[in-house]
Amino acid sequence: MFYQYQGESDKAAVNLNQSRLAAEQTELGIRSDVVSALATWNSTNKIVQRFRDGLLDDALAVRNSSELAYSKGATSVLDFIEAQRSYKNVMHDYYAAEINRANAYYDLEKSLGVALDADKAPVARNNKNQDSTNSSGLSGAARRNPRISPVQIMDMNKQMHHQEKNSFYAGCW
Repeated sequence: MFYQYQGESDKAAVNLNQSRLAAEQTELGIRSDVVSALATWNSTNKIVQRFRDGLLDDALAVRNSSELAYSKGATSVLDFIEAQRSYKNVMHDYYAAEINRANAYYDLEKSLGVALDADKAPVARNNKNQDSTNSSGLSGAARRNPRISPVQIMDMNKQMHHQEKNSFYAGCW
């Protein structure tokens, strides 16, 4: 006797193989995303650590020594302004590295599909809006989109500029 539904079972076997291949491709894509996000996180974390391990301290020491030399009359105002500019550039690069690190962290979280340890998450804090933030330091909009917003970047730049301006004027008197 012949089995008259042989074509349908062959068709089901082909569909099963196609589904397995699609699942395998999806898994490989996810693995690739996780490996890429982890590599980006490691890279950005190393950059931030280089800043913290000495670059920030060195830039601040140079700026402070230039400020002291200027206040004593040992250097010109142009030398002091150049030291201020260099310090400002280092701080700008540091903040950019922190932003990249935070974004890489959240990209890694997204690629893993889980929330990583919130206590260790790099978060940009905005001192002006402390009342509208939760315990993680993020506002409601930032919790929905974990990337650091341009407004937060501008606030960090304003804060840095305000601190530098106060330091400059304090050295002039």
